[in-house]
Amino acid sequence: MATVYEQRRARLAQILKKRDIDMFFVCDPVNVGYLCGFTGGDSFLMVGRDAAAMLLTDGRFETFLKEEIPDLAIYVRKTSEPFSRALAKASKEFFPSKESGSYAVESGTISLRMFELVESVLDRTAVPVCGAIEALRMKKDRTEITAIRRSARAAIEGFGAIKAGLQKEWSEIDLRNELDYQMRRAGADDVSFPTIVAVGSRAALPHAEPTCKLIGEGESVLIDWGAKYRGYASDLTRVLMTRKKISKKLTDIYQTVLKAQQKAIQTIRPGITAGEVDRAARQVIEEAGYGRCFNHGLGHGLGLAIHDAGAFSVGNDLQLRPGMVMTVEPGIYLPGRLGVRIEDDVLITPGGAEVLTRSLGSSLEEMFVPLP
Repeated sequence: MATVYEQRRARLAQILKKRDIDMFFVCDPVNVGYLCGFTGGDSFLMVGRDAAAMLLTDGRFETFLKEEIPDLAIYVRKTSEPFSRALAKASKEFFPSKESGSYAVESGTISLRMFELVESVLDRTAVPVCGAIEALRMKKDRTEITAIRRSARAAIEGFGAIKAGLQKEWSEIDLRNELDYQMRRAGADDVSFPTIVAVGSRAALPHAEPTCKLIGEGESVLIDWGAKYRGYASDLTRVLMTRKKISKKLTDIYQTVLKAQQKAIQTIRPGITAGEVDRAARQVIEEAGYGRCFNHGLGHGLGLAIHDAGAFSVGNDLQLRPGMVMTVEPGIYLPGRLGVRIEDDVLITPGGAEVLTRSLGSSLEEMFVPLP
């Protein structure tokens, strides 16, 4: 029975056959890992139109490779061996035929220097291909979905721990550090991205970097965080209310954002376009009078990358399919005053959508954590 990696390479091989390409030279480390299971760096994968593959790597990973991908053809470059010579030898092993042909390169990832080097070594026609492997990654298999569920659980448990112990003397940096630690305690291998913590008016900055501002200095704190488990990411955002009474403006905006998110999730189903889902949320915010204050897309693909292929954005005609995992994260930002964003991770199912992070809760009442 074919492994999950062999199945993925077989899907890529079908693309190569349709485009009459002999081989794909894969240099993006995320795509290398997706196609063969190798988690190290500085390595390259050649995948043929027959789904055969060879990894070009170096001696640092030799022992590790035997444990991680024992059945894959591997060329280990010696310390003194120039990369160009190693590539020439590896490609000759992979393509013993002297006949000319073509090979694909990841035009959205490969550097000009690497492209020129590969082109000078491989006596074949280079075909720039962008997004082919990323498109394959959009539909998650059972193993991937299980890993995303586990990463979401670690993120939720970590958040629960800091919510229970929130202190007004903590700075944004303190809260970030504690949340990152608690996610790892909950089983995360790493964080998905640098955790965002923004108190009060700083929440109007969608990608605010944590500062020394104290949690007790505002009536709310926006937290955008995620965990990684076996390479797969989760991504959530919540706004904690740190005072017993909050302003009517903050209350109204929070409820509007929550309503927009719920409307979008209700709209999700196979066959609908990503743009239609974005529109469903955006319309709620526009009708409330905050259209100009929602200044980013509704969400993005999620998987091995925190921003996997696919996005809920204005006019995007991408059709949703079962197996896709996306974030849904509407927001309203009033510069200098406040910001609210609510984000959950959603799996598109044959019948609609499953919110993988639903257990966290997002009602305004659940977000009240008055500081002592």
